[in-house]
Amino acid sequence: MKKNYFLLSLVFFFSFYLGNAQLLTEDFSAGVPANGWTIDAQAGNWSQRGTTNARGIAPEARMNWSPQFNGTTRLISPSVDLTGVNNVMISFKHAIDHYGGAYTVGVATRHAGGAWTSVWSMNGANIQEEKLILVNNTDTNQADFQFCLYFSGNSYNINYWYVDDIAIKEAEQTDLAVISVNGDDFFAQGNTTISCTVANMGVNPITSFNVTYDIDGTNPVTENVNGVNITSTNSYNYTFSTPWNASSGNHNINISVSNINDDGDDDQTANNTISKIVGVAIQTEANFPLFEEFTSSTCAPCATFNSSAMGPFMNNHPNDIAVVKYQMNWPGNGDPYYTEEGGVRRGYYAVSGVPSLHIGGNQYSTSSGGLNSGLTNENNKPGFFNIDAYYTIDGNTINIYETIMPYVNGNFKVHTAVIEKITTGNVATNGETQFEHVMMKMLPDATGTDFNFGANQLFQQSFSFDMSSTNVEEMDDLAVVIFIQYDNSKKVMQAKYLSTKTPLSLDDAVFENVSLYPNPTNGILNITTNQEINVCVTDLLGKTVVDSRKIYSNTTLDLSNLNNGIYLVKVNERNNVGIKKIILNK
Repeated sequence: MKKNYFLLSLVFFFSFYLGNAQLLTEDFSAGVPANGWTIDAQAGNWSQRGTTNARGIAPEARMNWSPQFNGTTRLISPSVDLTGVNNVMISFKHAIDHYGGAYTVGVATRHAGGAWTSVWSMNGANIQEEKLILVNNTDTNQADFQFCLYFSGNSYNINYWYVDDIAIKEAEQTDLAVISVNGDDFFAQGNTTISCTVANMGVNPITSFNVTYDIDGTNPVTENVNGVNITSTNSYNYTFSTPWNASSGNHNINISVSNINDDGDDDQTANNTISKIVGVAIQTEANFPLFEEFTSSTCAPCATFNSSAMGPFMNNHPNDIAVVKYQMNWPGNGDPYYTEEGGVRRGYYAVSGVPSLHIGGNQYSTSSGGLNSGLTNENNKPGFFNIDAYYTIDGNTINIYETIMPYVNGNFKVHTAVIEKITTGNVATNGETQFEHVMMKMLPDATGTDFNFGANQLFQQSFSFDMSSTNVEEMDDLAVVIFIQYDNSKKVMQAKYLSTKTPLSLDDAVFENVSLYPNPTNGILNITTNQEINVCVTDLLGKTVVDSRKIYSNTTLDLSNLNNGIYLVKVNERNNVGIKKIILNK
């Protein structure tokens, strides 16, 4: 088996907006090679895959390193009639899972079945991008134009090349497109910087233009951009000097360009405008960073990273980060503690090699610099959720209780990971003798729970799971990590690390004679009883937040000075003790 230690770097350039009628498109939904397409050599290395590594829609085309060869293979398009067409744009999405060593991938053209002319190429490297190529050579303006995607070199040096969403269209002479509204999908209230990316989709360079943004169709802000030189297929990032004073709620940011090169509309106005819906929080709180590492006890570089960087980093931040480690079933024979749920998370991030590090949902280098940079970035961003939770252990069963207060509207995933702080039973070949924060179970599974959150609307869920079916070594060594993720961007919006089970056992027997309501409460808790009781309120770790007091009859407790979340009300009635979970939602 090939060793696969290298990381997949994510490089996004621009989206290809097909304003003109496309002359040819291919998404490989009908197979590889698709109808009319051919492969001139090493056809066994090409296949259709139900993956989205090129960031298209499954399926996609994949060139595999195996069976190994040293030479050139081409995925060749059908013939396209370009009579009268001198300039064409070829676009495609692709991703390279690089192993190491030299090789070349590229695009070439020909006509009449003649010699190939390369119009774009790159040396082997991890990359994921959308590529746009302007072609104007002796092969255009021909009735039998063809192009190909080619690999040249020793295939052992690549793992995989993924390709999807190929298209070709006639290029406009002047065509400036707005291709993205940049920045996050969620913001805090107040002054917010608006930024966008534009791209030259035509032949002529772009030297000036007007750019406008408005919010929900009101109060447009127009600024002039001049003195630039955006050549064909290149992009340009622009940040408005006038910020948006963002108010809470969901809003539509609209951005458009006009007066291209001081000459009014360009040749394709359909791509001159773009919109993005964003959410502005009703309030924020501190963000708790989530670190996810993909690793293996059969991976030597994993041992180096864990001993030299990750381990010391975790020791320096024992209580201010959440860490989940997914043990992988490769390289070699893989880690004995690999689970299919870890494989799902690997696929979610398109991880191609170990060790691999994701912080807050973003990939970082497996180094001390990457760890520290990720922590700084996560500490500097606002949190848009409050997570409060606790867990208990009863024999082999773990019980987890969660409440979440959202400050934004939107669809998010809630993930709950049960981890073991230290394991030794998965020792294999890389020299590591113990492993930290190993994921044992994800609840309800690795895809999480889908929720359409409404700002300031409390959410609750709970789990009970028998851990005897997992690789757990010691039940008392378990911890829980809860995190909220936005699938559209894969960003983690908030996390919670529970390192200690609640020290109090829940016993509702006493509440046959005592009533506590309403629950959830907005701050005033009613207590009804016909006998003497002692009542105190603690947080989930047993810290007293309302001192013990004697109650002889119906009364109320004022909890309005506490933060929203879960609390435990402890009631002593003669020889009986009861603990009830109370949710405070002011």
